[in-house]
Amino acid sequence: MEVDITMKGFETIKGYLFNLIIYTDEQRRSEYFHNLVHAFIEKYPCRVIFIRIDDTFKGDHLETSRVDSAAVGTPCDQLVITASPSQVDRVPVMILPRLVPDLPIYLVWGQNPTSENTILMQLKSLSSRLVYDSECAKDLQDFSKKMLSMIEKMKIDYMDVDWAEISGWRDVITQTFLSAEKFALLKRCKHLLIKFNKVDDQFIKHFATEAIYLQGWLAGQLGWEYQSIKYDDDTITIHYKNGEIDLEVVLQPQERPTLIQGKIFEVEWATVENLSVTLSLAEIQSKVMVYISTPEKCNLPFSLPFSDIQKGFNAMKEIFYFRTSDHYCNMLRVLSTIPWMKK
Repeated sequence: MEVDITMKGFETIKGYLFNLIIYTDEQRRSEYFHNLVHAFIEKYPCRVIFIRIDDTFKGDHLETSRVDSAAVGTPCDQLVITASPSQVDRVPVMILPRLVPDLPIYLVWGQNPTSENTILMQLKSLSSRLVYDSECAKDLQDFSKKMLSMIEKMKIDYMDVDWAEISGWRDVITQTFLSAEKFALLKRCKHLLIKFNKVDDQFIKHFATEAIYLQGWLAGQLGWEYQSIKYDDDTITIHYKNGEIDLEVVLQPQERPTLIQGKIFEVEWATVENLSVTLSLAEIQSKVMVYISTPEKCNLPFSLPFSDIQKGFNAMKEIFYFRTSDHYCNMLRVLSTIPWMKK
């Protein structure tokens, strides 16, 4: 069965900045990405096309419907394409006439981008930027290896949502250890503790990803060499060589009802000289408090601004406008050496 709409009433709003295509085959992923980009498209007018592959349709089903911009409170026309698995190959044909010409096309891919998928190849050929995450990847080590290979051949910009979501922490850590004296402390690190939120969440199943990414970024930039990994319920302990120093990294879930699933709220370092550096998220003020102490004294704490990707549209620029740095690939190389528990 095919149900279509005409383009009448779907005229281009003057001032559109880009086309946004969001593809998922799970309802939870569709809602997650819709919530993620909502604040962004409130500020940046665009043509939004949602593609949902629904396996509850057993026959040939392809349907398009329009969501009026006034109804959703955004300056964006939204088109929803729902298809049964048998009609997937027809979706790109449905999209082409509905794209606003001469504007960038951002493709948000709600599935594992490293899995073979014909429609992904077709939509990538239309797009100027691919946005994805590792939520649907069952094997993070395999995902990292395949993603590195995929990036080598990538001809368009790309951004991993999980990488973008730790941008605030990367910035804060960089500012904290910016001086040569402070950076030297990282070279003396013997223990790293990352605390993150674990609560029941209908959208995100794999709650440790951001913590894994953050420690992987540090390992990649500081040249840590992987030694071993251990799981104790939901706590992950990883051992590295930090030069001549044995380094223990602990990723510890705790419950913080005010935060969404997987969000990091504290990072703590200890050096071989027992100097401690703690970065603690002050949620309400959107800042991070920095505490530095030794067994003999405590320095006055200070704060640094924190950009949370879930608050406001400014942080969404990381996803849709910033280029992914080489640090991302360095992180993937570290993750590709570690046998993570399969999801």
